[in-house]
Amino acid sequence: MHVSSVDFSIGTEPVLQRGETTTSIGRIKPELYKQKSVDSEGNRKEDVKTCGKLNFTLQYDYENELLVVKLIKALDLPAKDFTGTSDPYVKMYLLPDRKKKFQTRVHRKTLNPQFDETFQFPVAYDQISNRKLHFSVYDFDRFSRHDMIGEVILDNLFDVSDLSREATVWRDIHWATAEQEEVEKPSGAIRTSSSHSHPLMEPSEWGWHQAPAAGVSDGSGTSCRCEGAQRQQQESVDLGEIMFSLCYLPTAGRMTLTVIKCRNLKAMDITGASDPYVKVSLMCEGRRLKKRKTTTKKNTLNPVYNEAIIFDIPPENVEQVSLSIAVMDYDRVGHNEVIGVCRTGLDAEGLGRDHWNEMLAYHRKPITHWHPLLEVSVIP
Repeated sequence: MHVSSVDFSIGTEPVLQRGETTTSIGRIKPELYKQKSVDSEGNRKEDVKTCGKLNFTLQYDYENELLVVKLIKALDLPAKDFTGTSDPYVKMYLLPDRKKKFQTRVHRKTLNPQFDETFQFPVAYDQISNRKLHFSVYDFDRFSRHDMIGEVILDNLFDVSDLSREATVWRDIHWATAEQEEVEKPSGAIRTSSSHSHPLMEPSEWGWHQAPAAGVSDGSGTSCRCEGAQRQQQESVDLGEIMFSLCYLPTAGRMTLTVIKCRNLKAMDITGASDPYVKVSLMCEGRRLKKRKTTTKKNTLNPVYNEAIIFDIPPENVEQVSLSIAVMDYDRVGHNEVIGVCRTGLDAEGLGRDHWNEMLAYHRKPITHWHPLLEVSVIP
């Protein structure tokens, strides 16, 4: 922060009025008015390497007891890709609580991303002085762990203002250290706010239809799975896995989920096999807006579908929805049983969130992953 110097005219004697005398009492002493806290802070930060700037606004909603954070943009980020650019996004915490986390969408191939996303942290006003606002800037990587670019920590939110009105803040982004990059990812992260001011469209204005998948191979172009997904797979290997691709066309407002195949499904019938089909539900804030299912494959634990399900989702709503995928066992006599489930969306965890982010980062390109199936009771 640049602080302009103040000219106290130290070398000039004050002009005395009639009857006044000079004393040491009441005279301005410039040394008492130096910006000590700011200067010392600047000296401490000289050793901290910066990697760009972050611009955001803060305001407190007294009626709903919410800290409203609007992330506007970042400038002059470092290039993390060999192409000389980055695919940045930002995660936010209101420390010391690391369970509630917000995350922006990924901005592809830019060092100056324009976010314009708003988030809301539930917090009582008298607790704000005990909280720290933490921004972590990441570079999205399709094939490996995402790189942490740097961070911004606002130790005292009241240093900005009393938060009664929207306050604009600029902060330097500090390079991430090796220790910071190794911090374990918190669990239970839920995104609850919209990143746009547009109201959510009524479900009746949304649409879906099913279409055959053309030229979908059984694994070509499949991206590498992350370590977290492999660990999840080991924990739920008895339920099996599902492979599907996601593709979004923003100009048409169309999202395509292609169910490719499943493998090693749990046997649900006394014959040691199952009659599996896949049910896909479009969700928004816990409500199911639309649902559709594939055909049923008889007597198999490794079904191949290659069936595409298409949802019409406007660009202003794509970050407010998620997809719930359930592999079901068809029962001709009784109730159909759930073999396993998974979920993808910004409010999902692990691979489910990463897969969604890849879809948003690479428009018009099908992104394919294997997803481990989980029990209904443990789906995040």
